[in-house]
Amino acid sequence: MDLETTASAQNVSLTNGFPSVIDIPSFIDFIIISELSSNVDAYQYSTFFHKDRNGKLRAGPIWDNDLTFGNDLFFWGLDRSKADIWQFTSGDNEGSGFWKNLFDNAQFRCYLSKRWNELIQPGQPLNSDTISAFIDRTVLNITEAVTRDNALWVKNGNFQQPIEAVKTFLNDRISWITTNLGSYTSCINVDLPPLVITKIMYHPSVTVTFPDEDKQEYLEITNNGDKTVSLDGIYFAGTGFIFQFPPNSNMDPNSSIILAGNSQVFKSKYNDAPFGQFTRNLSNKGENLVLVDCFGNIIDNVYYSDTIPWPNADGNGYYLKLITPDLDNNDPANWVASNDIINSAVNPPSKDVGPEAGSTTFTITSNTSWTVSDNADWLTVTPTNGTGNGLLTATYSANSLTTSRVGTITVSGTGVGSQSVKVNQSKPTLIEPLDDIKVSIYPNPAKDFVIIKLDGTIVVNISISIVDALGKSYYLNEFKGANLYREMTIDLSSMKRGLYFVIIKSENYFKTYKIIKE
Repeated sequence: MDLETTASAQNVSLTNGFPSVIDIPSFIDFIIISELSSNVDAYQYSTFFHKDRNGKLRAGPIWDNDLTFGNDLFFWGLDRSKADIWQFTSGDNEGSGFWKNLFDNAQFRCYLSKRWNELIQPGQPLNSDTISAFIDRTVLNITEAVTRDNALWVKNGNFQQPIEAVKTFLNDRISWITTNLGSYTSCINVDLPPLVITKIMYHPSVTVTFPDEDKQEYLEITNNGDKTVSLDGIYFAGTGFIFQFPPNSNMDPNSSIILAGNSQVFKSKYNDAPFGQFTRNLSNKGENLVLVDCFGNIIDNVYYSDTIPWPNADGNGYYLKLITPDLDNNDPANWVASNDIINSAVNPPSKDVGPEAGSTTFTITSNTSWTVSDNADWLTVTPTNGTGNGLLTATYSANSLTTSRVGTITVSGTGVGSQSVKVNQSKPTLIEPLDDIKVSIYPNPAKDFVIIKLDGTIVVNISISIVDALGKSYYLNEFKGANLYREMTIDLSSMKRGLYFVIIKSENYFKTYKIIKE
């Protein structure tokens, strides 16, 4: 992938388009500063870029602003710094074609217009009154130096005339750019994923086993929503902390991931691999961590510090921990210093259940987020994710096989690896066959009632019950073995619509029939 090709193709893909190559906010700021001053050399001779290892290409730094604000090489007959042109389409010193290609892209231009219109609001840096006031303050600071400079070089220039010329140029320039940039309504109120920075280990303590503090750094990001989040295009802005999420990666609902300073060290220390490894290090003093989407929309940012009122997690074995993801993580009062070891445990290791449908539970003891999966189509586990302590409910269907079966439930905790527990379901024991009983069930589907008829001979005691898919019982009756004829009218009016099971059961054997409640 390269910028020239992707911009020319107007490719805005988050995985292989120009948003995946460049840091869009820095390119937008470069254009704004260059065009505000109508810098003649901006795109040809005064263009610089920089890039961190594993980071995006960033535009800047800005430099060489002499042929600006209407000034040019007049003694060569040049007059190119105009208030009513775009310098990247001026016909001179236009530079690479990707500048115009970016400008012509509707999404890029929308964000360019949005940023520009933010900066020209009252009190903002590029507002006409703000700039004029800055110029006046600067004039006051240099007035005495102007007098000395004129005396030194024996000149009597009109100091005020160029000042007013620059102010007039800026007023005209700001008005023209505002008119010609276009609307930005399509890129306001953008939906952003509910990702939250929830743990920051910025200054770990050292030990004999782990002597390098930087390699022990990590932070945790939590998906504080109930939907899976695509991480395509999401990255940390700026140059102090570098991480881009790899293409086609996702985060499960209400789950967390760990980004570590060194993946191998983290795995060795916590017995689990982190989601990814960042470049550079977290500052021991404090820094602004800014998580953004590909166009620079801020998803989350935290400006942590090692000083009060932030909790003390500075080289003492503690890390910063957000009390809950629902709180404002830019408020130090919502963080605590924690030295809890990231852990998660599920108990008991296994549960033995009978062949009929039902449910059982497992307890999770955890101080981190976790996700749950299982390997059996006859087993359903809820919830599938969570944070902290929790209770898992494993619902299983009846076993109609001639053998027992085992289902495995795997709980994966952030930073602690995975733990598996098992549901062992026994096989039906075919000792007292119920085949001699004739069973009639009608109407089926049923609305307010159902009639069940039993006719036959059996030597053991049996029961008849009606249960739902989760094993909850709505009817139960028992009969002693003998010549058997029963006709039962069962009221279904209080039951919800859905699928139910009629279970005829002896001590060691059962038969199941389906009924549908309308």
